[in-house]
Amino acid sequence: ALAVKVADHVVEVVEVLDRGDTVEVGGDRFEARGLDLFGVHAREPEVADPLSVGAVLGTGGSRGGPLGAGVMKATARELREQVETVAADMLEASKDDITIVSGNIHVAGVPARGITYADVAAKVAKDQGVTDSSVAVFSEQLKYEGVGNGGWSVATHVAVVDIDLETGQVEIPGYLVVEDCGPIINPGVVDGQVRGGVAQGIGQALSEHVVFDEDGQLLTATFMDYGMPRADHVPMMRFTTEPVPSTANIMGMKGCGEAGTVGALAAVGNAVLDALWSVGVRQADMPFTPHRVWAMISEAEAKGAAG
Repeated sequence: ALAVKVADHVVEVVEVLDRGDTVEVGGDRFEARGLDLFGVHAREPEVADPLSVGAVLGTGGSRGGPLGAGVMKATARELREQVETVAADMLEASKDDITIVSGNIHVAGVPARGITYADVAAKVAKDQGVTDSSVAVFSEQLKYEGVGNGGWSVATHVAVVDIDLETGQVEIPGYLVVEDCGPIINPGVVDGQVRGGVAQGIGQALSEHVVFDEDGQLLTATFMDYGMPRADHVPMMRFTTEPVPSTANIMGMKGCGEAGTVGALAAVGNAVLDALWSVGVRQADMPFTPHRVWAMISEAEAKGAAG
């Protein structure tokens, strides 16, 4: 929700959010949240009481940006309509002629006759008999669902692998990701999500495996037995973006949270099979632990010798 508050002649455009996603990381992402429509700076978001926002599904499915920023933009548009309506009456002009630049609300082409948000809010407060400065004189709440699936990202992953045919050890000396996740709110967050996702995908491809015995007993219940990825599994990867705005939401945004993991599984798997093709391996199943890769090589060589 957004609200315009006036207190001691100072106007605040306030967000009320159920915090918990990385859209807000890295300071004020003002324009990306749609609040640039007001032509003023917003202060840091208020943290809403969880009981006041109802059921919250969290940030999964890469919807924090497309839907979170989308609802801010949509709500900001509605609030600006309210402000412009009052300002047009105060300036004796058509609402279509109202312009807002750096907090100056004026008739287009006549900035010297401008008024401020404090002026507009004070008039509304007076008309409504509002004396409590904590009460928002303009407010808007709406439900926003975007269009279709909200906007999925796409990416191309290229993995370079080296395989020791004697031991089955797989190493990844090079990795490249080019991703289209739409307009980016916070480059640092996107970079971290993609790199972290690739690391998770590499871990799944090379070592992670849940194993049960014939009685259903879990054999990989601790990190002593479960193959967690290590730092030396993950190469210094190259990452770049080619953003194309989505048509599924008003911000043109797409998710990026899952792209690193999903792409890494396929890229590493295909690279390993391609590398082993010359020795006769025709199917390579994850995880590519040294023992499993060595077994694939040995089986292929045995079939070649027998055939």
